[in-house]
Amino acid sequence: MTNQQLTEALRGVAPRTLEWTLAPYNSSKTKDGVSFMFGKCAMKNIGTWVETVLEQLLAVNLAKQDVAAYTSFLPKEQIGAIEANAPLIQEPLTEALGALTQALPYNPEDFLSGLFPKVTGIAFSATAADGTPLLIMKRGNPFLSGKKVLLCTADDDTGEIHESTVPMLKFTAGADFVLVGGVAYFFSAAAQKDFALEDRPAALCAKATALVGECDLVSDFARFEEVAKKNARKFEDFGNELVENLGRMNIGAREEFISTFGLVLAADGRIDSSTPEQCVLLVDFLCQRACLDVYGRLAVGNKITPRG
Repeated sequence: MTNQQLTEALRGVAPRTLEWTLAPYNSSKTKDGVSFMFGKCAMKNIGTWVETVLEQLLAVNLAKQDVAAYTSFLPKEQIGAIEANAPLIQEPLTEALGALTQALPYNPEDFLSGLFPKVTGIAFSATAADGTPLLIMKRGNPFLSGKKVLLCTADDDTGEIHESTVPMLKFTAGADFVLVGGVAYFFSAAAQKDFALEDRPAALCAKATALVGECDLVSDFARFEEVAKKNARKFEDFGNELVENLGRMNIGAREEFISTFGLVLAADGRIDSSTPEQCVLLVDFLCQRACLDVYGRLAVGNKITPRG
């Protein structure tokens, strides 16, 4: 993913031709990950607002930032890009898109009266012409209240200034997160909080080690689990298919396949995890970071696919 690809994706949105939803939201951590609640605001001409946001991203952000593979330590000069179906983001993003479909209409007053939870940020959502979801999110409560500042309006007939009794929406062009063309883009580190990505590696690691245990693949599960937790960030690239395939293999096929990557079987036919070194090698193998143990140590591609 490059600046050019993102530029083309943003320019292809054509916001005024789509039906948009303006949705203030609340995001919060749960024991299972993250929870979203969206509320719809009935407003006209949202497409013109989105157009302004996209212009800001194209003219300002892409002029100062470069698109790079997403990392949890996102530098200010980079836009983190990650496929929407990647294990790290897929679950919380699915949660967000699902919550958007269940969003109920609210009045602006409701977002300050307690009828809606504390507003985390504001989102614009639509369905692209190709049927893929579009989502733009910006953190921060956009509603101004007379509790903090004196809000005033002018009478259309007399021109007199009156104190406003209703909250006002403050619109600032820009975004922290954009989903377009099946790719999630983080324009700032702020949006990582919405998806609880700082906690995701540990959660992915826990699910992966549990699956290894269920498949009874390793000789010393406790040692493997201990080493895996110390290397939790590697599990951002973990896929269930490799473990499930290894679990179905007979001992002979399993031994032939893993030996290619420097792994060995224990006497009971399970993968040896008796030493920290073997466990680290196994973690790298399961997380698509292993190397072929042949002349030249050729790097493996993005997926390790066992035969049989």
